[in-house]
Amino acid sequence: IHFEGTVHNDAMFDRGKAAFFIDAYINHYGYHGDPELKKKKSARTIGLLEKELVDNQARTKVLFYLFQSYADIGEIDKALDYGWKYLAKRNEAHDFNDSIFFGMISVYLAKQDYNNAKRLLDEALLIIPNDIDVATAMIELGIGLNDGSMMIEGVNKYVLAYNFMIQN
Repeated sequence: IHFEGTVHNDAMFDRGKAAFFIDAYINHYGYHGDPELKKKKSARTIGLLEKELVDNQARTKVLFYLFQSYADIGEIDKALDYGWKYLAKRNEAHDFNDSIFFGMISVYLAKQDYNNAKRLLDEALLIIPNDIDVATAMIELGIGLNDGSMMIEGVNKYVLAYNFMIQN
């Protein structure tokens, strides 16, 4: 396995020589549970990503990683700004990561901004209607809105997505 990108966010491997298995995993020991070390490493990572964004604007995935990095340290407004920028460039991205929808919906749910959460959920349902994370977001939004029919629809979507994953 080798990694690409300034902060090695993309694990790459030669499919002819390596494969991932259900029981295989990679441990990441970057922060060791130390809040001060996490803060220091996050600042370094964000700085490198922002530099890469200036140096290589075609690498749109950097916007996704900036969303994740800022959300991880609680800088929600910056995270959402990068998330919206990433979504705006999705047609330019050769490797668009649709998990941005669940990430951004989760942030909006935490903020109790149900309008933006619903806006993103509706868009996600058009693009990835059978995604298990989107089904989870639908359940969570239904709870936030106290909308029983949305919760039930989310549960039904979750069960279908889960069964599809198990079978495939």
